[in-house]
Amino acid sequence: MDAETKLREFLSLIDPSKMPGQRRPGLPFPTAFLFGKGRFWTPAPLPPDIPFGTRKMCFQNAFQLMMSNPRRYCYAEGYALEKDGGVPLEHAWCVTESGTVVDPTWRTPERTAYFGVALDASVTCRVLAATETYGVLDYATWRVAGPILHELVMSV
Repeated sequence: MDAETKLREFLSLIDPSKMPGQRRPGLPFPTAFLFGKGRFWTPAPLPPDIPFGTRKMCFQNAFQLMMSNPRRYCYAEGYALEKDGGVPLEHAWCVTESGTVVDPTWRTPERTAYFGVALDASVTCRVLAATETYGVLDYATWRVAGPILHELVMSV
């Protein structure tokens, strides 16, 4: 089974629309936002002009890459699964306008399936300033990040 198929299976298990009794009152699920706005992205090797970031620092690495060229990259966050990996992981990467992944953290992004949402620099920076942490879809900061993202969706 390929990585995208495995990731799709995992996502079907955590899809909040299939767990109506599992919602916490008053707390919008970050996974609901992810499923409502997310998509699969096109994996690709890291371009040779982009250095790898620090391992296990994907949220910071992706943010820094986006900020190095915000017209070229959007910050993306969601789940990723390496071809030989066992469990999908919460992950962050960048994407180009054409939907191609630019992942400065994982060493074999071309062998990885990616599902997530892409956000431009202004939104990502607004969430970072409000939460004082890297990452957008984190449960710990969702009470702050969620309304910002909801406002964005409502204004589109």
